[in-house]
Amino acid sequence: MVRTNRRIPQYPLARARSAPHGFTLIELLVVVSIIALLVAILLPSLQAARRQAKVTVCMTNLHGIGVAMWAYSEDNRQFLPQKELLGNHVYRAIAGLKMDMTGPSGYGVVEGRYPECFGISYILDQGSHVKLGAEGQPPPSPPDNFVSKNVYYPASSKGWLCPANAQMQAKAGGLKKWGEYGCTYMFSLAMGGTLSSPAPIDRLKPSHNLLQDNSQFIPPPTGYNGPFSQYFVNSSCQVPPHRLSGRRDAANRAYVELHVDMRAELHAWSPY
Repeated sequence: MVRTNRRIPQYPLARARSAPHGFTLIELLVVVSIIALLVAILLPSLQAARRQAKVTVCMTNLHGIGVAMWAYSEDNRQFLPQKELLGNHVYRAIAGLKMDMTGPSGYGVVEGRYPECFGISYILDQGSHVKLGAEGQPPPSPPDNFVSKNVYYPASSKGWLCPANAQMQAKAGGLKKWGEYGCTYMFSLAMGGTLSSPAPIDRLKPSHNLLQDNSQFIPPPTGYNGPFSQYFVNSSCQVPPHRLSGRRDAANRAYVELHVDMRAELHAWSPY
């Protein structure tokens, strides 16, 4: 009798098939509750981070414009732009903008549509000054074509717009959004003194402000020389651009030494 070494194959036992099943209602509710809890925890942090990012961009904008003002002063015997050259108003529209501007009460339209040729935006974009006209009047020959020879800070730059303030609606008198004026920053008229008695930079204190977020003033008629002290937003209608925890009515402010910080109680600040 012959023996063979063949091994008898071992077949695995058939696995029992289990019927597939979905999530129960309780399991779904638990998952949804966990997701909702995570969103509730993370959403405030995300919103705070977004607000802080806008604050940082705004500070960078103010610092950049401040550096451009210093560059301008280096080419102008250490003088910052005088208030007459700024149009005698702390807030002007972007250089070259033409618009029909309502009166201070929000009613009526000032006659004439001249390009904006006053303000810090015009000076830093053009590197030159427009011929001055009489107070409350446009210049003798308002420029229609803007050809820059020495651009310190271009008017086309997005740096003139605070990301938090550009989309806000100015409440008083049915005004436009701040961003539609092309500039959301106001500037101090005291920095350059007057044409008769200018104040050189070495007489200024580091605490003197150059620029700050604007929610207090509306631009006067474009191309007109001021003063236009009546073009302001009522304090009850002002919308400060930055609202952070523990700080109300907050806005950024740049100083002579080019330091930028945030200050509260914007309505209490003096622009001069």
